[in-house]
This record gives sequence, C-alpha cells and structure tokens, in this order.
Amino acid sequence: MEIEYNTVNISGLEIQFRKWKVKDKTLLDQIDLDTSLSPLEKSLKKRQVFVYNCLKNPVLLDIEQYNYVLSLIREFSLHSDLEFSLECEKCKHQFLRTFKTPEIVQFKDSDYKEVDIRGMKIKFGNIQDSNYDRDILNSISSSERYLLDLVYHIEELNGKKVSVEEALDLFQELDVDVFQELFDAFCDQRASCSFSKTLTCPECGQELHFEFENISSFFPKSWNV
Repeated sequence: MEIEYNTVNISGLEIQFRKWKVKDKTLLDQIDLDTSLSPLEKSLKKRQVFVYNCLKNPVLLDIEQYNYVLSLIREFSLHSDLEFSLECEKCKHQFLRTFKTPEIVQFKDSDYKEVDIRGMKIKFGNIQDSNYDRDILNSISSSERYLLDLVYHIEELNGKKVSVEEALDLFQELDVDVFQELFDAFCDQRASCSFSKTLTCPECGQELHFEFENISSFFPKSWNV
C-alpha cells in the first residue's frame, strides 16, 4: 500500500510526513516494556516514534521545529478535537472548550542571519549535530538547556566552523550582559512553537490566555500516552 505524505516547508527544510500507524503504537509498547532502557533513552526513542519515524527523508529538528511538525502529524492523523477543562482566573468559572489542533498552535518560522555582538560575528542555522536531542533532554536546568540550544544552532563563529564543545567553553566565559544580548538575538531568529489560546470567559467576560502543556487528548485514545 502506497504511503500518503503531506509536505511542509519550515526553516528552509522540505519535510514530508505520514500519519501515525498501528506499528507506531507497537513500538511505543516495546519501548515501555524494555527494562534495559534508561528514562532518557526511552524519551529519545519515543521522540523517534512520534515524529522522526513518520518522515519520508531524515532531517534533524530543534525542539521548536519538532513540536510544530508533531502538531502537523497529529492533525493529519486524527480528526478528533482537542478537549480542555478551563477555569477563569477572575471569577473561577469552570468551562469546557474543544479546538482543532491548528487553532492552538502558534508557530513562527526561523529567520537566520549573521549577527555582530560586541565584535563576535555569529551565524545561526538549522541543527546539524545528531547529539542535540540527547543533550537537550539531558540538561539539568532551563539555563543549561537555553545555552545548549543556542550553541547547537551556531553555523559559524567569526567566520569559522566551531564544535559544540568549543562554543560552550567560549560562552561560559562571557559576561552575563553580553550573553543576554547574544541570546536575545538568537531568540529573534530561531523558530518558535507554542500551544496556546486567548479566550473570553463565558461567565464574566474576562479575557483569558491559556498555555497548554501535556494535552491529554493529543494522542490517539487507544495509545494511552
């Protein structure tokens, strides 16, 4: 049977993706039952199942690109709405809402270009190192994750290719104000993806903004994810 693919272009990458299949659930069960795997290894393998196994051609994605492609695969695979039980922060009224996946996905594509931060010329680009996922998931703090994410996106530093280790050593010695300037420039360029929605409370009319994480109805019900 011929596999049907959808196509999306993000960050200069053409990504073709298929729907989730029953075999993907089988792989998830095998991962859960494999006692030889560490929690980190299980997380990495599940990320492979949720997205990378669904791609026609291999590609490396950063965490924001990954989440966006994940949302596209979910929308392609399932016709069911996402269900949320919400509460107004002002009047405490509780209410239910359902949305199509694209209705809560806020995605901004990358716009990479060279920046000059106090004499440091840095060119950012897409992920090229397959160790990215492991290092990001294994980071012990948000500050370490932010630093690793930035470093893995560096294509050139002062006109030269640098390794992740070399860039980390250099940036560890930066003054915090210099690094903040660099980090802000990086955030302006990189892709971003969030799951959120602004609504009006049906009881009191208060405008509410919700950020959604760990969405229980995101995956197929039969998967029990």
